[in-house]
Amino acid sequence: MIKKSSLVQTVLLLVVMAGITIDCMVYASPVEDTYLSVVPPLYVAEGFGEIFTININISNVQNLQVFEFKLGYNTTLLDAVEAVQGPFFPPPPKTATERLEINETMGLVWVRISLLGSEPTVNGSGTLATITFNVTFAPVPPEKACCVLDLHDTLLYDDSMTTIIHDSMDGLYFWKSVQDDPPVDGRLLDLTTQKGGISQGTSGGTFTLGEMVELNANLTYNENPVQDKLVSFAARNPKNELVLVQVAMTDKEGLAATDFRIPSISESLGTWTAVASADVAEKFVWDFLTFEVTYAVLPHGPEANFTENPERPRVNETVKFDASNSLPGWNGTHNMPIMEYRWDFGDGNKTTASVPIIYHTYKSAGVYIVTLTVYAPGASPETDTVTHGKIVTEIPYVGGRMILVPASLKTGLPTFQTGLFASLIATAVTLGAVSCYKTIKSTTFRFSSVSSCRIASSPKRKTKKKQA
Repeated sequence: MIKKSSLVQTVLLLVVMAGITIDCMVYASPVEDTYLSVVPPLYVAEGFGEIFTININISNVQNLQVFEFKLGYNTTLLDAVEAVQGPFFPPPPKTATERLEINETMGLVWVRISLLGSEPTVNGSGTLATITFNVTFAPVPPEKACCVLDLHDTLLYDDSMTTIIHDSMDGLYFWKSVQDDPPVDGRLLDLTTQKGGISQGTSGGTFTLGEMVELNANLTYNENPVQDKLVSFAARNPKNELVLVQVAMTDKEGLAATDFRIPSISESLGTWTAVASADVAEKFVWDFLTFEVTYAVLPHGPEANFTENPERPRVNETVKFDASNSLPGWNGTHNMPIMEYRWDFGDGNKTTASVPIIYHTYKSAGVYIVTLTVYAPGASPETDTVTHGKIVTEIPYVGGRMILVPASLKTGLPTFQTGLFASLIATAVTLGAVSCYKTIKSTTFRFSSVSSCRIASSPKRKTKKKQA
């Protein structure tokens, strides 16, 4: 491997994982040097027997005729199960595969591929090879496991078999979570954000959706700045998905920096992990930090809402009450889901459910007040209540109009009083309209005719004086 100096430059590689495209922004010019790298530079395994792949990528190469590399790994933790040529070179018979082998005893993948003499050389960036691994060791907590995916003995040749100057970057493998930095041993890489993370175990700060995050890495060896070294930056979202890869070159002060904008999507909420890694004096070092991403909104409680079907049922007809449109609460960092739906159907029946849909049947006609209270523990406040009026009918009709007797009036009245009430209603219908207002807390129950009713907010009414 031959290395070459350069100005401070950065490159953004956009990684799409689990079907999510993360929109990031970098304000810098791309790295122009040729280099090979393990992509993704960081992999965190979740379970024993897990299968994952890594690519060996090349960037900014000109006139490439032959490439060769070796990749070392820890055989206690991983088995390499397959190595295949990538799409950067055309497939055989336009290429000659001189080596494409796995040595499980040594923990080594060795690849060498060349273009045949009649094929034109290749320029640009792409994937040279893809390697598949199997996770073969699951440590028992608190034991941890990690290893370097060591990319070494890299060779690049042009069509005259002249060596192409380049650099290379290793990768990292972790079990379950990113682990502490390796022993310093004179080599130090310190990763920070503009809001914190200066010392080990210190948070990188709290950010909001859509905010810019600045990642800064300081690379030193025996307290002296390391210049012109590639530093890889990676970021993982709260779902542990690798969503961002960036590469930067250190300046004369040993500093490499880049920035990106946090995507304004729900997957961004929670704890992020950022990792920086680099080779220093033939050893691989890294540093990581975490930072929080929250909504830029204050905590609030849940919001109760429900619909009824049918809206005007008859006696003994099943009514579907659906609170699916109710909204969860927010504690300032996380959604607080609704855990209980507390129903009062206004006819003496009350029930609490964990799901938003429930069914109920009314046994007698009347006007009922249905109340729903939703409970979201951890929200502020934890409950919210909404009230609807419910008209339940039975047949009679007077003068072509449906007659309703409110349940609160119907219960306990003698037969002649109930009939008198119905007669008064029928008379009012014949004359034109009947209005009924009943205020329940801040909600008004109205019906403008005997057969229609709805809920509305209680506006303040102003009485206008009639002009003489």
